[in-house]
Amino acid sequence: MKRSQPQKIGSFMQAYFDRYGLQDKIKEAMAVGCWNKVVDDKVLRRTKTVFVKNRIMYVFFHSATLRNEMMMQRENLLQRINQQLGSHVIDNIIFH
Repeated sequence: MKRSQPQKIGSFMQAYFDRYGLQDKIKEAMAVGCWNKVVDDKVLRRTKTVFVKNRIMYVFFHSATLRNEMMMQRENLLQRINQQLGSHVIDNIIFH
């Protein structure tokens, strides 16, 4: 059996994610964490649930008033989340 040169675990994992198409799913999971960074504490306290599916972020709020405010800021939030991630990961945000 021929031995190969040692590889860094980071490069091995990157190749694995690329091979199986998991890179997008990882970035979607990271987008959920970005929600905490792009909104202030008032919004964060009233946020019920955040998840991403098929490049769309779904955000559920305890307050209908806050939901309406966030709808007006949708484009700005999209831009800030994608900027945090370093690439265009989220296409839309749906508020409930």
